[in-house]
This record gives sequence, structure tokens and C-alpha cells, in this order.
Amino acid sequence: MVKGMSRYVLVSVLAILALSLLSHASYATGSLIAYIYPDGFTLLTYNLTIDYIPSKVSIYVPSNASLISVYVNGEPIPYSYDSISGKLEFVATSSKASINVYHGGLTSKTGLIWRFTLPKQDYETTIILPEGSVIVAVEPRNFKVKVVDNRIVLQFSPGYELKLEYIIVPQTITPTHTPPLTHTQTTSTGEARRINWIIPILIIAIVAISVLGLLAYKMIIRPKPPTSIVEPTTVEDALDERDKAIIEALRKHGELTAQEIQRITGIPKTPLYRKLEKLEKYKIIAYTIKGGVKVYRLA
Repeated sequence: MVKGMSRYVLVSVLAILALSLLSHASYATGSLIAYIYPDGFTLLTYNLTIDYIPSKVSIYVPSNASLISVYVNGEPIPYSYDSISGKLEFVATSSKASINVYHGGLTSKTGLIWRFTLPKQDYETTIILPEGSVIVAVEPRNFKVKVVDNRIVLQFSPGYELKLEYIIVPQTITPTHTPPLTHTQTTSTGEARRINWIIPILIIAIVAISVLGLLAYKMIIRPKPPTSIVEPTTVEDALDERDKAIIEALRKHGELTAQEIQRITGIPKTPLYRKLEKLEKYKIIAYTIKGGVKVYRLA
């Protein structure tokens, strides 16, 4: 009987130790990369180093995210996320973890000007603007800037709310309709060619002046060699505009039938069902049967 009690006490102690380890709130350090797409959607990638494992990790990311995935040792793991406060929690069994937060509400557009706002972060943050961007304003002003693969890359220290204003210069010029020349309007082939060359030269000059101005402002004479920044190749990259519209609809309304999703997004019936199957395959959405009808929700 003494042996049985000793074994019971040992198991109880081990169980208490295991629970205390998992309930231990660990501190995570790391970096954040914000990759802004031309349509305004943003992929936030947190690369974290966890000081104590196994442990429960809690961090704050932007609220109302469209899609989140958490990876430890390259494998997806479950997590909890409060969409109102932005609190994200998961159990780390390794010292390295990465989090992808796909967000459609960090940017807004007025006329030609895009505005990007990122709440205060506890990590060194790198922001990668779309190709062809020209910066209009930046807050705070203590940042580093460089150009990688024709994209402006900004680096900020932790502890600040970040605000950017930028425009995207079109990469191609679509010719507009020109009315026929009257007898008082004449032009030559040589003049037309010179005019065709002026527009792209002006665009290149605007981009060059913007970048050089930022470099001069920061007094960067010999910047560090640019690191290789690889364009994201995660599941999120496979999402097109219709996929995003479905995700946003489910995020706002919670549960919807296919007919309700079609009414909200305007996606035709046949393409809609293909999109739903795709998002199910990627485990972005799931469904339950209610009253003989599939009701979809975010997974």
C-alpha cells in the first residue's frame, strides 16, 4: 500500500510540474517584417525566439486579422486569438517560432495616397513597400532606409506606432484617346517620339529623387549591404481577390451559407464553390451541416 501511495504522489508531482511548465508565461524576443502588397493587404511575419520552453507564449498582434498561422519547427500548431484585443497565445515546444498575420485593414487610400498604420510593436520592424512606391511621409523619423529588388525597405526600432504615406507609380502607361489634330495643330514623328520618352523619364526621376531624398535625410553614405529579402511563399500568397473577399465576409459575419457569401461578395455561383473548396483544402475555412445546408466559418 505504501508503494501504491508513493507512486500516486510521484505521478501527482510530475503532473503539477508539467502544468506549471505549460502555464509559465515565457518572454519572446524577435523581429517583425511587414510586407505590403499593391492592393493594400499586408502580411506580418513575426520571427520569435522564446527564452523558456515548453511554455505558454502571449503576444499582441493587430486586431481583426483576416488570417493567422503559427509555426514551431516549421509545423503549424493550434493557437488562440482574441480579434478585439489582438492577444495571441500558443504553447511553444521549441525556442524558435514564426507567426504569419494576414491583414486587410492596416491600409487606406485617399486619391493616389496610400496610408499604412501599424500599432506599437515590441519588436524591431521592417516594412517592405510595393514596387514603384514613392514615400510621402513617415512617422517616427528615426528609421533606416534602403532599396532591395526595386522596393523601398524601412527599418524601425521597437516601441513606436508606425505611420506611412506613399503613392505607387504605375509601371506601365496606358495611352489615352487623343482627338484628331486640327489644321492649327501639327506634330512630327520625331516630336511624338520625344513626348513618349518624357513620361517614363519623369517617373524614373520622381522615384530616384524620393529615394535619394530619404537617403540624404537619414545621412546614409555607406549603407550596409542589403540582405536578401525573399517574397513570401506561404499559403497566403495563393489567395486572390475573391479568396480575400470570402475570408473578409466570414470574419465580419461569423457563419454564412454559400448563398449568403455569394450575395455579400458578388462572386458567381460556380467560381464561388471552387473557391470554397480551395479554402477548405488549405484549412482556412470549415463548415458544419445545419438543416441540411453547409454553413461556412473561418477554421
